[in-house]
Amino acid sequence: MQSKTNEYLEKIFTDAFKRESDSDEAIWRSLPFFAAALGLAITIIGYTIERAPAWSWSPMIVVIYVLLALMVVSFVWAFRWFWPVIKIRAYQYPPSATEISAYADALSVYHHDAETAPDQIDSSIVEDLRALMVTQLAEASTRNRENNDGKLEARSQVVLFIVIGFGLAFASEAAIFVDRLSEPSHYAGDSTDASGKETRGRARQAGRGDRKIPQADGSASQGGLGRSEALQGERDEAAREDQTMTDPKKPAAKPAAVKPDPPKPQTLKKSEGNQIGKRS
Repeated sequence: MQSKTNEYLEKIFTDAFKRESDSDEAIWRSLPFFAAALGLAITIIGYTIERAPAWSWSPMIVVIYVLLALMVVSFVWAFRWFWPVIKIRAYQYPPSATEISAYADALSVYHHDAETAPDQIDSSIVEDLRALMVTQLAEASTRNRENNDGKLEARSQVVLFIVIGFGLAFASEAAIFVDRLSEPSHYAGDSTDASGKETRGRARQAGRGDRKIPQADGSASQGGLGRSEALQGERDEAAREDQTMTDPKKPAAKPAAVKPDPPKPQTLKKSEGNQIGKRS
């Protein structure tokens, strides 16, 4: 009867342990999306604040700045909830394969010393190992579930405040657009800056247009110079051909074959208080 009970519990706790492991992996796979969203949030903050008008007690400008302040607070709060998602947590796992094998050998010695019937030694060892795994899987799935619950709650808060921040950013842009249509004087500085940049650009283009390349006087001297350059070019070309014929390039030496280094084994580091398979 005890064997049937442990068999049933082992199946339940194994499924629970796998479910929590998959949940942890799913959370980590979603992190690139949240990182990209938070990066876009930083860009939107800078862009929207740059387009905002100068401060005044105009009702529309007060509304714009209130929306901007709420947007910044929302994104900052999303960053605050992002930390619980990525911070290191201690996850528990069953003992390693070598530890279980050593435990099975120790159980075999124990049952022989306890004068257990020879035909019951194997079944007794299996029952003891099953009881161990039931306990380990139950403790591991419970602890890992607590960790995943904290991550899932933090992730939902990140999504919530990112969505709120984007909504406030769109509302700020809409308010700025309406204010530009109704009160263009609030943005007179923008047009002045733009016209100033355009004037300076035209001045630079005009300065470049006034510069002329000086030309040498006398067609005879130009003709003589051209012939001299042509003759010099022919002499240089002939010299290069002679050098190519007398000094042929040697083929590059083939590099010696080097045996690649073997891959290194993987290691899983845990803190001293959370070693895998540690038993008290």
